[in-house]
Amino acid sequence: MTPRTIPAVQSWAASDGRYRFGPGSTILVDPAAAAELTADANTFAADLGLLLETAPPKVRTAAAAEARDGDLVLGLGATDPQLGEEGYQLEIGPVLRLHARRRLGVFWGSRTVLQLLHGTAGESIAGGRIRDWPRYTVRGALLCNATKHYDLTWWTNQIRDLAYLKYNELVIYVDGVGLTRPELEHIARLSEQYHVTVLPQLNMPGHMDQVLPPHRQYQLRHPNGEYRHNALDISNDAAREWAFGLIEQYLPLFPGPVWHFGADEYPAWAGGIDDFPQLAAYARRRYGAQANGWDAFNGFINDGAERIRRHGKQIRIWSDMQRTHARVVRVEPSTVIEHWTSDREGLLPVQELINRGHKLVNGNDQFLYYNGGRNPDGSQRKKTDARRIYEQFRPGDMHGGQDLPEDHPALLGIRFCQWNDLPVEQLESSQATELAMFDTLRAIAQHAWGSPKPSANWSGFKPVVDNVGRAPGYVPPLTVPHGHGPGAARDGYEVVTFFAPRADGKVEHGWQHHPGHGPWARTAFGGRFGGGIAGNTPVILDVYGRLTYLARTNSGSLECGRQPAPGSGPWTDFTELPVKVLGDPALALDVQGRLTFVARAAEGGLLLGRERTPGFGEWEFTRLQIDAQGDPALVLDKDKHPCFAVRTGGNRLLLGRRERPSSSNWQYSTFAADVAGDPALVLDKDRRLVASARTTNGRLVIAVQNGNAWDTRQISGEVAGEVALALQPDGRLTFFVRDGEGHIQHGWQNQPGSAEWTEADLGGAITSEVSALQDHVGRLLVFARNTAGRMWHGWQDSPGQGPWEFAELSSGLR
Repeated sequence: MTPRTIPAVQSWAASDGRYRFGPGSTILVDPAAAAELTADANTFAADLGLLLETAPPKVRTAAAAEARDGDLVLGLGATDPQLGEEGYQLEIGPVLRLHARRRLGVFWGSRTVLQLLHGTAGESIAGGRIRDWPRYTVRGALLCNATKHYDLTWWTNQIRDLAYLKYNELVIYVDGVGLTRPELEHIARLSEQYHVTVLPQLNMPGHMDQVLPPHRQYQLRHPNGEYRHNALDISNDAAREWAFGLIEQYLPLFPGPVWHFGADEYPAWAGGIDDFPQLAAYARRRYGAQANGWDAFNGFINDGAERIRRHGKQIRIWSDMQRTHARVVRVEPSTVIEHWTSDREGLLPVQELINRGHKLVNGNDQFLYYNGGRNPDGSQRKKTDARRIYEQFRPGDMHGGQDLPEDHPALLGIRFCQWNDLPVEQLESSQATELAMFDTLRAIAQHAWGSPKPSANWSGFKPVVDNVGRAPGYVPPLTVPHGHGPGAARDGYEVVTFFAPRADGKVEHGWQHHPGHGPWARTAFGGRFGGGIAGNTPVILDVYGRLTYLARTNSGSLECGRQPAPGSGPWTDFTELPVKVLGDPALALDVQGRLTFVARAAEGGLLLGRERTPGFGEWEFTRLQIDAQGDPALVLDKDKHPCFAVRTGGNRLLLGRRERPSSSNWQYSTFAADVAGDPALVLDKDRRLVASARTTNGRLVIAVQNGNAWDTRQISGEVAGEVALALQPDGRLTFFVRDGEGHIQHGWQNQPGSAEWTEADLGGAITSEVSALQDHVGRLLVFARNTAGRMWHGWQDSPGQGPWEFAELSSGLR
């Protein structure tokens, strides 16, 4: 069977034997290559430890003859010329032997090994010989931080993932929103470690929105007197010098050989150079009487290229301003052009760019541009359709039908571009963007490497995508529990959804028309096992962005239902977990991205369940001998250790914390006396554990972890239900709970971390517990069943404040 990797390998020959990684496995580095390979061997060892949840294997310099079964041998000196600069050969047997002509080939080969081990859950790899090499030298991505901030955890996830898929370039904006110089340095170091070359971009002379507005003296001025706040006046020598100086401030941060100069959409979307006579006047002064503003533009690019060349780097530019209008000045042939569109008047054809000596990177925006996973009406945009990309795109398919043979010498490769344009993309969370890109990045990775496709159609490739999964070390997004009421979550495209048990034993599922707006749609499904659903239906996004619920059946088993893909249906994947539980489970994703639950076991104690592989249905179970008297809450703490809280005999809360994120050993402590209800458990703005529960006197106790101790106090008036905790956008803790009259009581800290709380009665006539969450813009939402058996839904008018509005949604709820 051909190895299941992304991209697929170029050549495979099966043989006898298998490779098995074990506790004594060691990475042996050929002494002749130790100076070049030891750093990558250490990265490989760390990634193996993360993947297999074990201590990283030792790395030592030793001859291949010293290898024992289970060892991994790394070396250079491969003589196969077809491997080139980035190819490798991999001999898989009792010892795994990875060799290449150059260091980079060994690194890409190590990604293949990780994928093979991931696909077998770390058990073993079938014997054989792989020969593999890329067809294209550019396998790039652009992740647009120009107008949107992504934190370092997000960047780390993306860089690891790109390397895992053998992408070798990443374009980022050095003037992007919120990226500090230390963060840029971190990105540069991590990218270098993972051989993903950063192409820094400070776009000019257009799109200078982040740096130019404070400097009116450098802005391009229209004859009507208006200034273009994001367009540089390239006829102003001081403006040019200022702009080139900005670039030189960042050049030392990035060791790669290329700077992305941008040079697109100047002075605005469709050009418009001829509307600014000062540009033509400058061109005539510098280049002669025949020159015009377009010559000034090309000359600016050449001047920038020469300035950057002094620092040992070349430049890239976008294609949309390379037109027939310039009369005198051409962009230097050494400048590589990223071709993304042909929909502009006067654009130079692809063949003319090649005739002028330019190498090209294909960025065809009809296939390779991510402009948001969904349209405002909820439909998928074709440009992000992984199936269409996989089945219909070829690397030589240039925009406008100007196609090239796939082996054309001027075609360096392809680039995927993720943009943050209004209206949809600015409203996407970083998690939603990450999820929406997942399949697309994998489809493009296959094309960018250029090996034979493992399947002609997406339906055959998708199982490979699922098998390969995410890179080792992926940090899943923080899971925020939503309470003991109906299941509620935002899907992979920010649409708020709810899940609730119906009187007929099925699951009621409702969702917004698009993020933040109705009307609400609904359907019913599930209830296929154990006589139907009996308990609430807690729901979570799995590591691939699919909504997944876990609900107790009438027989005490658990039914698991999972979406086929992010944001889509119909729901057809339902399985029964062979367990017996009481009450409702609590859900979280562990540090590996595996769905994890904790619930009261029917035979006593707590039952812990965990997927063996992230996103797939093979489960492992453990029972803890704990005197659990109610339903638990589950969350990951600041160190990514799973933690649960549960009420025990003696009316105290017990906290269980795994000693290591994925170990089987737990540490226990008790806190908060006189507790009568089931706890809520969250992290506050300072990443401290916060628990709350109803006390024996009918009030709420709130406990905030303070080192090894807990600060506790009672808050609220008299309540009757189980509490849900949430955070306001500014970090204030807030609670929702049912009182004895069926009203929702809502309380919030006056300031983040404050001991002073304010309460309000939101009304209602509810009979279930309450669930609460934030929507995509930070408004708090609540869900509960009311006395009419309908879903009672409330939402803030704006983030962090009222007034509240309410609506009834589905009917027939249990």
